[in-house]
Amino acid sequence: MLWRPGNYYVAVASAGGELRAGDYTLTVEFQGSGLTQAPPAPDIEVRLEPPSDPTFEQISTLYLVNSARMKQLYPTAPEIAAVDLITGTLENLAQFPPTIEGVDIISNTGGVPTGLADYGVVVDLADIVPTGNAPPFNEIYQLWQNNDENPFYANFVARTIDKIVAALSEDDATPGASSANPQYTVGSGSGPTLLPNLKYVVLVGGDDVFPFFRIPDLTTIANEADYAAYLRTIDPVGGMIDPATPLGAAMKYRMLLSDNPYGAGRPYRFYGNPLFLPRLAVGRLVESPTDILRYLQNVSSNSSYSIDYFGSVQEGGRASITGYDFLLDQADAISRTMLPALSEDIGDGITISVDIDTSLVNNLWTRSNFEGRWLESPLDSIFPNTTFNSPFIQTDTAIGSVNAHFDHWQILPAQDSNDNFPARRLVSPDYDFNQCTFGCTPGIFQRTLYYSVGCHSGYNVPRDAISRSISDNLFYSADFPQAFNRHAGNWIGNTGYGYGTLDGVDYSERLAVILTEELFRDVRGPEFQINDELYIGQAIGEALRIAKLRYIRNATSLGVYDAKVVQIMTLYGIPWVRAYALTPIPAPPEDQRAERPDAERSAPIPTPANSLGRLERIISVTIDLEDVLVDVTGRAGG
Repeated sequence: MLWRPGNYYVAVASAGGELRAGDYTLTVEFQGSGLTQAPPAPDIEVRLEPPSDPTFEQISTLYLVNSARMKQLYPTAPEIAAVDLITGTLENLAQFPPTIEGVDIISNTGGVPTGLADYGVVVDLADIVPTGNAPPFNEIYQLWQNNDENPFYANFVARTIDKIVAALSEDDATPGASSANPQYTVGSGSGPTLLPNLKYVVLVGGDDVFPFFRIPDLTTIANEADYAAYLRTIDPVGGMIDPATPLGAAMKYRMLLSDNPYGAGRPYRFYGNPLFLPRLAVGRLVESPTDILRYLQNVSSNSSYSIDYFGSVQEGGRASITGYDFLLDQADAISRTMLPALSEDIGDGITISVDIDTSLVNNLWTRSNFEGRWLESPLDSIFPNTTFNSPFIQTDTAIGSVNAHFDHWQILPAQDSNDNFPARRLVSPDYDFNQCTFGCTPGIFQRTLYYSVGCHSGYNVPRDAISRSISDNLFYSADFPQAFNRHAGNWIGNTGYGYGTLDGVDYSERLAVILTEELFRDVRGPEFQINDELYIGQAIGEALRIAKLRYIRNATSLGVYDAKVVQIMTLYGIPWVRAYALTPIPAPPEDQRAERPDAERSAPIPTPANSLGRLERIISVTIDLEDVLVDVTGRAGG
């Protein structure tokens, strides 16, 4: 599939490799996709009212919401009410964010904590108004809806939204605006706004509200079109995810989904296509308004909110790691990273440590074993599959590295793939809200982070994307991003196929190990605090962002699989939520926070693969190098 216009060349050789002097005929058939190009994304100027406390310089977080779009997609009365509460909760969270846990903070003369709380601003796309002759902003979404089988129109909406991020974060010739002559404005301030210290972007909604960027999937092993083919084996009639929907169209046209561009700015050139590496940490909340509201209310109701083991070691705080097949070495590497970070020498020869459960790092565990430990005790005992669970239950496992094969709706255990663990098992239980008193915010996964390299473990599927030929719509539309956000947890997973190697830790495996290092990194407080040497923990979104940069910087060569790996790993949660270690990991030898060079660069051409074992995708397909070699483009060749 060719993605860009230009001159293309074909090299012709005989089957046996011998030279031939005679004539030959080469027949080339060109088949157009029929896709039309979307129009250029319009420019937007952001005019926020100047706050008194905090100042624009103290704001680190941009919350993007589209209340009108959410009400259109979820028109029932409870969901519309939830949308209204989301906007109010976001405003409260932006103005009164939780402080960093366990840290003394200086108050300014107005009594507002400074520096160690991530203040934010909320931009509601429903408030965007046209300037001049531009059409109403909702027509941008309507144009996408009229062309929902065309991925270029999803990118048209995504690029438009990204213009807001660019306007607020890029100090160019027109600060606060994506051009000198914007077609739209948002906010009631008198002039354009710039947030010079913006670090985090939160997209409040799924792909149908804030579309993922559609990026060409250049891989030939486990291309995203293969997932569409796999889903057709389950639903031959409709293909499970309808190809006439935006999600289905992306697979049909061999595109991967990524949030990287929302925080990336100028991309690299890579194989003639853009490679987006984030300069801002991006997180996303899914799926329905009620799911998202539960997450936000849980976070905003706490004076501090973090993933930590301070004071919880003696109370049963835990970490959990699973792994099997070629993920065993990755699970072992993550375990070896966590162990010193979650242990502390308190003197007199006494060491305290978090319980790191590795009992499911083997090739024998089943769904029953998995549920029997979830992740510290039987799932049915702590979270029965009922709508009347206690609103005060909370898992003791603060960090979980779930290394397994996935489909978007299920985890495949090491043994007995006929009895898989469905995301529906986590989505369906609810709480007995009659037990709630004022301020009760249920969430069994509150203050937790789970992450996985599994294929499509981070693939969020709106219910309307499931084909009508599927009888059990709720079962196949349930996914793990939705499950964890619904119960106030944070989840990191892949929006596409993950990759790994049998005899080493590489591709998605390597990124997960680097992510683990960054989650427990020794991050110190800002200079204007009481003590600039104070350990303040690592923000989970920043950990993922830096992990992606370190992956690329330290790669001996870059191929299309590396590019895919760093673009599909996605955070579902608020990126400023911090993770804590008992013994933080020192900074790596390389400067992981170095800025990219100003000059344009092209990624180096990958070197030919050597005998490095087998390249595997994280479902169950194995390609032996005795029969198949991987050439410089990452394609399987003879």
